[in-house]
Amino acid sequence: MPKSLHYCDYLFPMGGQTPIKDAFLELDDGRISRLGARSNLNVRDLRNFQDISCYEHSGVILPGFLNAHCHLSYGRTERSPDPISWLESLTQHSRSLSEAETSIIIKKNAQDSLRQGTTTILENTPWSSLTQQALCDSPLKILLAQEIFAGENQDPELKLAELKSEITKIQALAPHSLYSTEAETLRALSDHAQTKKILLTIHVSEFPFERESLASGSWPQALKDFHQKLGFSTPQLDLSAANSPVGFLDSLGLLSNKTLLVHALELTETCLELVQRSKAKIISCPRSNAFLQAGFCSLQALEERGIDWCIATDGLSSNLDLDLLAEIKTADLILRARGERISAEKLFESITSKAALCMGVEDRVGALKPMMSADFLHFDLAASDLAFLKNALDPYEALLQCLDSDQLQAVWIEGVQVI
Repeated sequence: MPKSLHYCDYLFPMGGQTPIKDAFLELDDGRISRLGARSNLNVRDLRNFQDISCYEHSGVILPGFLNAHCHLSYGRTERSPDPISWLESLTQHSRSLSEAETSIIIKKNAQDSLRQGTTTILENTPWSSLTQQALCDSPLKILLAQEIFAGENQDPELKLAELKSEITKIQALAPHSLYSTEAETLRALSDHAQTKKILLTIHVSEFPFERESLASGSWPQALKDFHQKLGFSTPQLDLSAANSPVGFLDSLGLLSNKTLLVHALELTETCLELVQRSKAKIISCPRSNAFLQAGFCSLQALEERGIDWCIATDGLSSNLDLDLLAEIKTADLILRARGERISAEKLFESITSKAALCMGVEDRVGALKPMMSADFLHFDLAASDLAFLKNALDPYEALLQCLDSDQLQAVWIEGVQVI
């Protein structure tokens, strides 16, 4: 792939690097080779650039966004009066679709994600092979997390044997939740993930009934009825082992630096200490939580304890879209309404460099640095917004205010324009 040079009014390389006004980005063989201020280019540089493709981008360039928790196979689901009713509606709808219909949904959601600036996704799916087939022609970078539910074969050894043919295709194991996966299966999957040094991602403390059940010692009858309708048996968890969902995972040995805790709402001080000690990471999905009226993840509390976290969209079944920029803008408003404050820079990191860290791909994507993949976005800003941005004391705060997905003009992955 030939070299190319990209100029822009403002470059936000992320990954701890300072934003650069009137910048250039040099690509070579699908990777970043150099970046910096345009004024730093000398005569020799300009002479060498005569034989390569040069692009003038009016506006800003950012790294491609990373979605650390998504369900591309889910379509829209109506809001329900309670979480278990919503789970039932989602499950019934998903089961009613043919493979061809599911494939269409996956392709559409992937293309919409790409058009909104997402270039890498950690996709949670029980249909890893179908997802691979559906996205075989997509430029999106997909990391597959094999999702496992109750009602499937719950014998740990047999479950791992079933997954053996898929294991080379997936980058994470994803037991769905405490309320849908047996304790022995959770342990076995965790052991396997640690042996293979792959991620283990799990929904935890997403709903109030999880926290209430661990405190009371029994699952709600509505959950048991829901599982019975599906022909499942509700996992026989030893609820006396801990009094919180995070504590229960810790008692099973599931917390490690390779564990992604998705949602993690209303964590107590004790839970935060367990997460901090284990170096597990938290994936927050604020719009999904608001959609389901499920609770709040205190990003400020995570930040104060040095816990790694990022922001993701979850699926279209509990969100308006899969737009990560909209996700962090909404997160900012929710945080402000609750009296919490996370800097705009941290919010942008949560869908770029920090998301890459949580997904274990920080050496390849998530920032624009030499030798990293040339995955980047070009946003064309109005002249007034660009002036506001260039004169701002905090360029990240200004960017958060004025940037919108409708301004996205181009998406580049590995040095190739795909949108």
